[in-house]
Amino acid sequence: MIRVLVVDDSAVVRAYVRDALHTDPEVQVVGEAGDGREAVTLTERLSPDLITMDVNMPVMGGLEAVSEIMARKPTPILVLTASLGRRVADLSFRAIHAGALDVLQKPQVYSREDFRRIAKDLVERVKLLSRIRVISHPRSPRKKTRRLAKGELGERRRVVAIGASLGGPSAVLSVLQGLPPNFPSPILLVQHIAEGFTDSFGTWLAKESPLPVEVARDGAPVEAGKVFLSPATRHMVFEGGRVRLVDGEPRNACRPSIDVLFESVAREAGEEAISVLLTGMGADGAEGSRAVKSRRGYTIAQDQATCVVFGMPKVAIELGVIDAVLPIHEVARELVRMVAPPAAKKK
Repeated sequence: MIRVLVVDDSAVVRAYVRDALHTDPEVQVVGEAGDGREAVTLTERLSPDLITMDVNMPVMGGLEAVSEIMARKPTPILVLTASLGRRVADLSFRAIHAGALDVLQKPQVYSREDFRRIAKDLVERVKLLSRIRVISHPRSPRKKTRRLAKGELGERRRVVAIGASLGGPSAVLSVLQGLPPNFPSPILLVQHIAEGFTDSFGTWLAKESPLPVEVARDGAPVEAGKVFLSPATRHMVFEGGRVRLVDGEPRNACRPSIDVLFESVAREAGEEAISVLLTGMGADGAEGSRAVKSRRGYTIAQDQATCVVFGMPKVAIELGVIDAVLPIHEVARELVRMVAPPAAKKK
């Protein structure tokens, strides 16, 4: 039995979420809270397997509640938000950075068929997230990264491709925040995320990282020092120095697919390609890492200890196609090392 605590300041929303979860006999709602303070108290008292968390609430908001829960009694948390507006989306992704696992838009029901479909999706996500072991999240102040000196920029024109899934938003931000503001390589990013959240995720990354971030447009030139985020429903490929968005079949049940991106970067950049495979469930990115390795590019995977889900990196590591297995806080440093000239590497 999966025991769930439902947190929302709206009794109507709580009732809807409760009814949706109770469509599955393996899920039980063990408590409800109308504000973040009550959520913290009930989490300590009830020890639920998972919490659904609103972000806009009185007394204590969802962001503060997530921070307290993850510091005091780490518990899997699914953020449910009613709005995709900038402020609410920002709060939602900040909650993920504080330790929540994922974010979904609050379901809007128009028919009985809508309810069945949404309830099925919500139950599946709850079952998945409730199995993940979470750790406490003490927060330290963000350190500013220094600019690279002119002599450190080097002549090589590397292309960096990053792929992430469950647990990825926080991991991706950790990498970007560790890079200097004049990082000399373009970064192409695929993050598996719920449809409708791509623009908000890109806005959040742009606000929190030292590099410009934009949701990729078909045909856009790939510029050094900029992050290009794939839209939620199309594959992104690197071709002729430009971003191309394609509507091909899903790979590994994913569109966008990390494999599709990595393979295109391998073809286009060859030994100048760098792939970074971060936390996530499944196998997407493993074959793409193999493609980068086969073209003498450089492959990085996040280590087990710092992954929310050690799925995608584990598959790639077991294939023997990863050059460096690193904790998330060391990935940015490795990227800087790989784009620096030989003289700088010896220092």
